[in-house]
Amino acid sequence: MLSYPPPASRDRAPAAPGHTRLRDDLFQFLAALASVPLGCIPESVHSRLLCEVLNRVLGPELRDGELDFLQQRCLAIHIPELNTRFRITSSGARLHPATRRGTDLTLRGGVREFLQLATRIEDPDTLFFQRRLHLDGDAELGLLVKNFLDSLELDERRLPPWAAPLADLIRRVAQRIASASRPT
Repeated sequence: MLSYPPPASRDRAPAAPGHTRLRDDLFQFLAALASVPLGCIPESVHSRLLCEVLNRVLGPELRDGELDFLQQRCLAIHIPELNTRFRITSSGARLHPATRRGTDLTLRGGVREFLQLATRIEDPDTLFFQRRLHLDGDAELGLLVKNFLDSLELDERRLPPWAAPLADLIRRVAQRIASASRPT
């Protein structure tokens, strides 16, 4: 397993505030740049792709019924920086793009927060309590989603072989972003 940053670089002094600001500005620029083409892709396509990935990664949890609380419910995941919204629901032991109009719960946050959540660099409680991730809508469903995220323990062996390098890259980017956004 690769570790990033390398152990020697962890002992270095944090980046100067100007460097952190430059990294933040660059990140915001790249997110804004990515939002243009992503915003042109229909929500249904985004949702279908996310469901395919989540069905693979969360297969055991879906088979065990841990996501049954999403049956007949619509969870929207909104990333304003990327001009992207995913809408998902559950039926049987699979996630599907939601087709009905209403949304029961919206999970909203920035790219950084979702990267940190996906890579477990930050735990969900921290992201919610620091108001870096927001839940809007049905309070009971919101609590179920938050508790599911808290209890989730992912194993990289669930990913297809082609996705391992991508997962490693995402983890390294998320770690870099997390270290750059921490106060010095």
